[in-house]
Amino acid sequence: MMATQQPTTHAGALWGGLKGAGKKASIAGQKAKLGGEMLLLDQKIKNRKQNFGIGLYDHLANIADGDAMFIIDNPALENIRGLFVTTYKDNKALHQKVKGHQLKLAQVAEERRCVQSRHGGKLSFDVPADTVGERIMNAPKLARIAGQETKVKTAKAVVEREMTANKQNFGLALYAHLVELELCDHWVPEDKDVRFHYEECRRDIARFEIIKDEKGEDIDVLGNEN
Repeated sequence: MMATQQPTTHAGALWGGLKGAGKKASIAGQKAKLGGEMLLLDQKIKNRKQNFGIGLYDHLANIADGDAMFIIDNPALENIRGLFVTTYKDNKALHQKVKGHQLKLAQVAEERRCVQSRHGGKLSFDVPADTVGERIMNAPKLARIAGQETKVKTAKAVVEREMTANKQNFGLALYAHLVELELCDHWVPEDKDVRFHYEECRRDIARFEIIKDEKGEDIDVLGNEN
């Protein structure tokens, strides 16, 4: 009798072990999924702060470009003047580089127009150099011009990315600074536009953090079941 029951008992124990292993694997998978979702939320929070920096910087820079005294004594920059002025000066210098690249691109475009014109662009109207012989003769020149254009466009894009990165870093630093002022000194920007940008960002981030906390609690619950 015992011999006939042993396989059944062994099979039950094996099946129970498999069920236990399956449950652990399922829990591990759920925890990994929740962990990944929390990382995505962290990235969304960072992106939101960076976009806050871009939006507010563009707003303030637009005013500063038209008013030389803005960065010196305008109350809109109360408690944020240092961060803004540093970014503004850096980006003004980079903008001059962008303008230089734009000028080079205009020169390259004019050179291409002259090469593609039968009379070298010297007439008040263009006559395309489109015969087979003209196209063959101009091909090396146009290839050289295309290479120059690509090089200048690449250099221009690098500078523009640096300008955007400066704005994003401005947002990261400024958001942390404003939160600290609000929590420690109970101060928020008095300028309505600066305050609007900040409070809108604050609400969005608070929403992301609530969702992130809920997922963290779910991970804790799964950890207790494991």
